[in-house]
Amino acid sequence: EVQLFTMDDCDLWGQCWANVLRNGEAFPPHMHCISTQAYLSGNVAVQTSETSTHYMTPYFEEIYESKNEDGNMTLFPSWLKHYTDSAKCGQERITMGFDVIPIEGYENIDAEKKSHWEKL
Repeated sequence: EVQLFTMDDCDLWGQCWANVLRNGEAFPPHMHCISTQAYLSGNVAVQTSETSTHYMTPYFEEIYESKNEDGNMTLFPSWLKHYTDSAKCGQERITMGFDVIPIEGYENIDAEKKSHWEKL
């Protein structure tokens, strides 16, 4: 018997934000994990002329370069460290970032940060 997973089967919480990098600006290495509960992160490229996001593999310290292409969505585990190229050509680099976490992780978030999250 096959059991199907639906959104009704669990409580998920999400947060979303916009990133705008101007000429010469970049994000340094960072990760999104805020608790011991692993979760899913991602970004949607809106305007990303000639930029990449670099993901740092945790096992061999190698860098995986992902060229940003407008309209693409990238999903990655929240514990994966990553950074961006500098915005170039005088054009802003615009992306939408997001995180999704199960209720167990949401319950571990500091009270002052819970307002950033919405039940999905």
